[in-house]
Amino acid sequence: MALGIGAPFPAAAVVAAATALLLAAVMPVHAGTILDRARAQNTVRCGAEQRPGFAAPTRDGVEGLGLDLCRAAAIAVLGPGGRIDFRLLDSAAALDAVGGGKLDLVFLTGGLVAEGHLAAKVVPGPPVYIDQFALMVPEDSAFRRPQDLEGKIVCFMIGSPAQRALEAAFEGFGSEFSRLGFEEDVEMRDAYNVGRCQAIAGEATTLAVIRQDGGVNRLRSRILDQPLGLDPVLAATGSQDGAWSATVYWLLQGLVAASAAPSGWHGSGTGLDTDSASALGLREHWQADIASALGSYAEMLRRHTGEGSTLRLAPGPNAPWPAGVMLPPTVP
Repeated sequence: MALGIGAPFPAAAVVAAATALLLAAVMPVHAGTILDRARAQNTVRCGAEQRPGFAAPTRDGVEGLGLDLCRAAAIAVLGPGGRIDFRLLDSAAALDAVGGGKLDLVFLTGGLVAEGHLAAKVVPGPPVYIDQFALMVPEDSAFRRPQDLEGKIVCFMIGSPAQRALEAAFEGFGSEFSRLGFEEDVEMRDAYNVGRCQAIAGEATTLAVIRQDGGVNRLRSRILDQPLGLDPVLAATGSQDGAWSATVYWLLQGLVAASAAPSGWHGSGTGLDTDSASALGLREHWQADIASALGSYAEMLRRHTGEGSTLRLAPGPNAPWPAGVMLPPTVP
């Protein structure tokens, strides 16, 4: 589909700085083959695994934060008239496209990297969205923390990352719970809605969709604030073009960081001088152009997963550091 463009830990900053230094040390920074192709075709090619609020299928195509981030990349290197080609990574063929260099920018979790055997084929970049593994309970229940569910029945999808996060969290709490696993999502939802389990475990974005639906008995629910774990979505690039990997790292790191900049979105927020930005292929005034077309990262987040969306999720770890784990600006 081609579209026209119209719980906190300060160690995150250290990890990002180390990543940036590694990229600078091992990857030549100049216009690479991917950037040349993108400019020749006036198109940036992106992909993402399906996730509510991030990359969700619609009647007309795909919508979500991932689509806006792909648009932002196109604006940064091609200009406001740049185009995107966006696909969902929902098949083995789509995953092969990631490793085969047929996509310029992909949004992946560690789980999908492992599933697709992509570790040696992609360069992981900055986190652009951090989903949470969480528990959802009936709104009128007394449960406020995961630990309050000790001895209760929890529903989950068998073998899912959410189950692994659930097991690990309760082992850490030194608590025990009763398990009710399912292989079909619809059956799990029905069991929760009729009270066969007192909670349901899953990604917060997925739970928000279930909460919105309400189920057969119109069960009103809430998602517990304390997460079981975090599930970062990373901006990844193919391993064949180090210059493009560096470009994507800096433009998306700057996009996220600028939302926390004291000088506002139109400040630099990247720590890059003009010559460095130009060498990376970033156009002059790229941030202002993105802001004009799409708004800031914080505004994109609100529109797709926050109060301006049907999911109505709090920013949580996606808030700028130190409230969340997203990075602060690299310069004052």
